[in-house]
Amino acid sequence: MKPSRNTLLALLISGLAGVAVTIYQWLALLVLRTSNEKPLCAINEALDCSAIWDSALSTTIHQYSGIPIAGWGLIWSTLIVVFAIKLLLDNQKENHSALAMSALFISTVAGVIGVIALIFYSISLQVFCLSCITFYVVTAVIAFIVFTKLGRNNINYTSGGGTSLAVTIVLALVLYLPGQNTPLQSVLNSPLVAANTSNSDVESKTTDTDVAATNNEELKQFIAAQPVEALQAMSNFLAEYQDAEPINHAADNSRIAFGNEQSPVKIIEWLEITCPHCAQLSQQLASIKNSTASNSWSLETRYYPLDSECNLNMSRSRNDGVSCLAAKSLICLSDDKDKAHSIQETLFANQKQLTTDMIRDIIRDHEVDMIQLATCIESEATANALATDIAMAQDHNITGTPLVVMNGRSLTAMPHLIYSLILSGGDGKVIEFAQLPKAEPISHEGHNH
Repeated sequence: MKPSRNTLLALLISGLAGVAVTIYQWLALLVLRTSNEKPLCAINEALDCSAIWDSALSTTIHQYSGIPIAGWGLIWSTLIVVFAIKLLLDNQKENHSALAMSALFISTVAGVIGVIALIFYSISLQVFCLSCITFYVVTAVIAFIVFTKLGRNNINYTSGGGTSLAVTIVLALVLYLPGQNTPLQSVLNSPLVAANTSNSDVESKTTDTDVAATNNEELKQFIAAQPVEALQAMSNFLAEYQDAEPINHAADNSRIAFGNEQSPVKIIEWLEITCPHCAQLSQQLASIKNSTASNSWSLETRYYPLDSECNLNMSRSRNDGVSCLAAKSLICLSDDKDKAHSIQETLFANQKQLTTDMIRDIIRDHEVDMIQLATCIESEATANALATDIAMAQDHNITGTPLVVMNGRSLTAMPHLIYSLILSGGDGKVIEFAQLPKAEPISHEGHNH
C-alpha cells in the first residue's frame, strides 16, 4: 500500500513536533543544571519535569550513554523525520522505499516501548512531567499513523532494524559532544573545589584580624579555582541574596545543630527526610564545617515535611507517614545534637526505602527510649514546634526543599556560595566577590525537592 502525501506530511509534522519538544527539554535541562533555573514544566510536586530529569534512571542513562534522556528523545524524533522525508521523496515514484518503511516501523515500535517504560517509571515516582506527556502524545500520534495508515505488509525486520540502528548511531555520535557538555548534575550539587586552607590553619590564628585576613585570602583563592558555570551561578544567587528582604526569627538553642547564636553567620535550613537534595546539602554542610573555623557560623535545623498529613500547605499526602514521623522524631531528639545528627544522616542514607517501621528501627539502634519518644511525637509541644518550622518557612516563601536562610535572607542552597559567604562573614559586598561575572536574572519556579 502506497501511503498518501497527506499521511506522510502528518507524519513529518509529528516528527518535527517531537524534535521541538525534546530540544526544549534539553535546553531547559541545561539551564537547570547550570543555574538551577526551574523550567516552565516544573509546576508543583506532582507535575515536575525537573524531578524526572534528576531521577536515578535519567542520571544513569546520561552517565553511561553520554547523552541525556532528552537527547535520546531527540534522536528518535529525528529518525521519524528522516524516514518521513525519504518516503515523501519516494512518493512521486511508483514504488515507495521498502527499506525506509521497514526502518520507520521498527523505530516506531522501539519508541512506543520506550514511552510505555517511562510512563510506568513516572507512576512509580508519583511525579509526572508535562513536557514528557506532550512527547508521549506526539509518540502516540506517530504510532497511530505508522501502524494504521502506512500498513505493516512487507516489513523486513532485519534490514529495517539495521537501518534504524545505523542512523541512530550516526545521530548519537553527532549529539555525543553536546551530551558531554551537559552537566550530569546541578551546579548546586557539584563538588567544591576548595582552596588550600584547612580548618586548622584558621583555628591557629590568634586575632580576629588574622582570621579575617586568612578568610579573605582563602575566599579569593576559592573563587579563582571555580569553573565558569559555578562562578556564574554564584553571581546570580549572590545578587538574589543581596536583594532579599531580611526576615529575622529568634534563634532556638535547642535546634542549633552547630555553633551558637553569637556566630556572625547564622544559617537556618529546612529539610525533608525524603528529599535527595536535602541529603546532599547535609553532606555539603558537613564538609564546609570541617573547612571553616568553629565559631564562624551556626546551623539551625528545621523541618518542612512535603506531606499534607502534617503540612497543610501541601496539596497531597504520601500516605506512608514517613515525612511526618521523621520530622517529629528529629524535633523530639534535637536536645542531643550528636545523636540527632547521626540519626538524621542514617535516615538520609536510607531515604529511598524508608518506612515508618524502618525509622523506628534506626532510632532504636541509637539507644533511644522509644516509649518516651512516642509520647513526645504525639505531644502538643512537638506539633506546635513543627507548625512553627512550617510557618517560618512560609514567611520566606518556600517553594521546595531544602530551604536555606542566612542572616535572615533566603539563599539558594549552593555550597560554593554558602562557603564563600561564611568566609566573608555573611557580607556579600566584600571586594573578593568582584571576581564574579555579572549576575543574570533567574527564576525559581517549581520545587527543589
